[in-house]
Amino acid sequence: MKKVLWTLLLSCSLFSTAFAWDSTGHKVIAQIAYDNLTPEAKGQIEILIPVVGQYYNLNNFVDAAPWADWLKGDSVYAFNNWHYIDQPISQGACDKCAQPLPAPAPENVVWAIQQAQQVLATPNSTKYPQESNFEKSMFLLFLEHFVGDAHQPLHAVDMFSDTFPTGDQGGNLYKINSSVSTNLHGYWDQGGGVFPESMTDAQVQSLAASIEKAFPEGNFGNQVTDLNPSNWAQESMQIAQNIVYTIPENTAPTVQYTATAQTTAEQQAALAGYRLANILNQIFE
Repeated sequence: MKKVLWTLLLSCSLFSTAFAWDSTGHKVIAQIAYDNLTPEAKGQIEILIPVVGQYYNLNNFVDAAPWADWLKGDSVYAFNNWHYIDQPISQGACDKCAQPLPAPAPENVVWAIQQAQQVLATPNSTKYPQESNFEKSMFLLFLEHFVGDAHQPLHAVDMFSDTFPTGDQGGNLYKINSSVSTNLHGYWDQGGGVFPESMTDAQVQSLAASIEKAFPEGNFGNQVTDLNPSNWAQESMQIAQNIVYTIPENTAPTVQYTATAQTTAEQQAALAGYRLANILNQIFE
């Protein structure tokens, strides 16, 4: 397996384009998680990140957060389905839609998170320790990214309506009039403007700290210890239904919609970060 993964990774360039929560959102989530890791977890992470990270100039856990999107930017599409789960929702009667609405593909972001947890929790092989660390490094990078994706509401749904009888591809086809993005998915990838495409490391740390202050772990109660990604996907679907799709297509976000989107994005980033930290603290205890 090592040879296959090694060939795949070396086929990718060092500089790529990121997608989903955008690079900033993923880094903020990773920073929140890192701030809440135990010393034992930090020690293991600092061992594993450079194993794959050396080929991508990734120096730390936060830098590595967008890596899974870089693969798509390098035309590596084998893992595309791992970034989302197309739970079907509908608007209106949807008379033009096929019934029942299509179920999500079996290999999705929930499945991918579970796979990553399994790889990381499996003890190192005594026969092939280098190969084991390589795989653990790769799936650590996948895990930190996909936990973030699962908390982006439009990575958890595909909306069907008479306008979109075959689905709107998680809001990618749903047009809006905004300087943040021309479609709903891109708008929420940037958290309604909270996560601009380019931020310095210092700015990421500052934004993460402000989100942690506004939404401390204690505010979420038992949610932070719910480490079942299936439940996260359900939460994200509810947010999509109750908040995301309240903007009519081809209109501009109102002041109220923007404020709600930004607050929701910050809450989701905080929750994703705390949950990621709890997963890693359990694995590396």
